[in-house]
Amino acid sequence: MGQVDLEGSIVSSPGTSSDGTSVPTATQTIPLRTTFSPRPWQVEAGPNARQITSPSAYVTLSGVGATDTVTKGTFLYVRSNAPVNVRLTMVNMQGGSPVVSVVNLYGTLIQEFPDTGQLTLLEVQGTGTVEWYVCGQL
Repeated sequence: MGQVDLEGSIVSSPGTSSDGTSVPTATQTIPLRTTFSPRPWQVEAGPNARQITSPSAYVTLSGVGATDTVTKGTFLYVRSNAPVNVRLTMVNMQGGSPVVSVVNLYGTLIQEFPDTGQLTLLEVQGTGTVEWYVCGQL
């Protein structure tokens, strides 16, 4: 079994406003780590990168899906160099139809999924370079 270990922090430090004062007045540091750190996985897909040119339709990103390497993703990293829509299809934790969410993305998305609400399909719409990595269950 493999594992994902997220290490680092988000650091927000004071900037200078137009009147020369610092806003905010203190540096904030937020540690980055996964739930269950490190997070275990059975299979992984990626890292992958692809140029997307699909402004009006969603394109499936390889690696996660019913017949793909990862059938149920528990950890996802996506990064885009341009504004895109990322469509995530997930198991409904209450049963019934899958849950579908669309995220407007320009930059980085890191998401963890519960063992009862895993990612089952990853799609993107837009124009730009997208890179992704997903791991989880067989």
